[in-house]
This record gives sequence, C-alpha cells and structure tokens, in this order.
Amino acid sequence: APAPQAAASPALPKTSSSPRAFPLTSSRGLERHPALSPDGQKLAYVSNEAGATFDLYVKDVDSPTALRLTTSAASVCCPAWSPDQRSLAFLRLVGNEAVLLTMPALGGAEKRLTTVSPWFGSGLSFSPDGRLIAVLDIDSDEPAAFDTADAAGLEAILAHVFGGTPGAPVRD
Repeated sequence: APAPQAAASPALPKTSSSPRAFPLTSSRGLERHPALSPDGQKLAYVSNEAGATFDLYVKDVDSPTALRLTTSAASVCCPAWSPDQRSLAFLRLVGNEAVLLTMPALGGAEKRLTTVSPWFGSGLSFSPDGRLIAVLDIDSDEPAAFDTADAAGLEAILAHVFGGTPGAPVRD
C-alpha cells in the first residue's frame, strides 16, 4: 500500500475567545463528513482532492497539513473516532454495499468488520466504551423513508445488543 500523503490546509486561528466559524481544510476537491476527535484536537474527513474517489484524511485542527489515510479505487465516507482516539471507523462504498472498516487514526492496516447491503446512506458512532459501532442505514436517500418497520428492526437490534424486550417501556 502507498504511504499516507499530506495535504495542506489552513491553521486554526487562535485570536478570538468567541465562537466563530472558519475553515479547517482547503483542499482542491470536495470535503465531506467532518468528524472531530473526542478531545477536539483532530479532524477526520473525506475528500476527493487526489482524484475521482473520496479518501480518508486526518489532521490536527491547528495544523495546515492533513494526512491521507486511504488510497482506494472505491470512495470512503462517514468517519467516526473511537472514544480513545486511537482508531477511526469508516465505510468503503462498493456498488450498493458499504464495507465497515477500522484503522489506526494515524494510518496503518485496515480491518474489515462487516458489509451493509444494500446501502443507501449511513452514519457511524462508537459506543462510549468503544466496543460497539452503530451504523445508521436507511432504506433510501430520503429520510422520510425511515418507517415503522425500520424502527421495529432497530428496536429489536438494540434489545438484542443491550438486553431487554422490544416494545417494552424504557426506564430512566
């Protein structure tokens, strides 16, 4: 596999104590799916600056340089940081499937976890202890397409993973 490559971006301004919007990246291509690390010091995102497909990049928010982590013929999306910030989860898009992968946050070998098929749009999130990765997948690119059958399926999965009975009232 090719070595990760760096891409330039602007540094984080440190002149104001008031919240304000400013760019963290400035690649030649499109940039999507930003994900700040739990401590707010690193940014993971995908960009097509190196070609037709979207690759995964990570950078310190106060540095102009980004590290390119993936170099695949298939686009990636939806990066998510592990709670300990040592790894990233992301999806590689292959046809109408999405392959869920993890890799070290500063580059290294990818680990394939599972395939979501068919795939129409997702988001990823680690559990607080880092043992589970939630994958949101809907039946179309229209959010309104999430219907009661989807809700029942999600409820059954959550009950199986975390215990409990689908349809049972949730206690605080």
